[in-house]
Amino acid sequence: MGRAASKIERRPNSTGVKKKNYRWKRTRQSHRNRQDKAAKDLAQSQLIQLETLATTGQIALKYLDETGCCQWTPESYSYSLIGKQKRFEQTARRGQRVSILGIWDPDESFDYALCVGGFNGERYLEVMNWLASKAAKNYAETNQLTFVVQDNCSIHKSKIVQQQWSQWQAQGLFILFLPPYCSELNPIEGQWHQLKTHELAGRMFEYEDELAEAIVDGMIDRSLRGEYALDRLILNCT
Repeated sequence: MGRAASKIERRPNSTGVKKKNYRWKRTRQSHRNRQDKAAKDLAQSQLIQLETLATTGQIALKYLDETGCCQWTPESYSYSLIGKQKRFEQTARRGQRVSILGIWDPDESFDYALCVGGFNGERYLEVMNWLASKAAKNYAETNQLTFVVQDNCSIHKSKIVQQQWSQWQAQGLFILFLPPYCSELNPIEGQWHQLKTHELAGRMFEYEDELAEAIVDGMIDRSLRGEYALDRLILNCT
């Protein structure tokens, strides 16, 4: 016997549910039962201090994270004629994902790099050296140190990366590592959701370069709407 099909949860009648204090909302994955509470509390305290310094212009505070996009994007809602259902055909090849490594300074700037496949230690190092050069220029012009908040991904703490920490600090770049399973402390996560939902959802791409171009166009559109600076490091994407 095959595995029993999962029951599909359907949206209930909104009138009756609202009266019972329920609301239809997006469900999120959670790792809270795996978090170290003491480590999370310490990280939150450090973040509050950094955010206060950033608000008063004493430092530049940025958030770093990686996400991946597939050539086959999930189905989404869209407008269609009454009585008609909008469909799109899957492409002949699934291809590789295109990964984005972003560094976000809320309301100020968004630096990012694209690559086909995932980011390894060498690619991460290239992005961080690029960011360190920007931090050095900013420090020379404004006397601001740059702090980057990121997770504990293994490539972020590899031996070759650790050898660069002292050099980056000399350039004015410092890193705050978040505890494991605390992604909700990094607000850049919401930026990825917005990009995928509003710029890429409901589209199919035949080749990786087509997906990369769509990501670039989406990032440009979002920067224009948000009125913040945008800069891209070219790795192995056009």
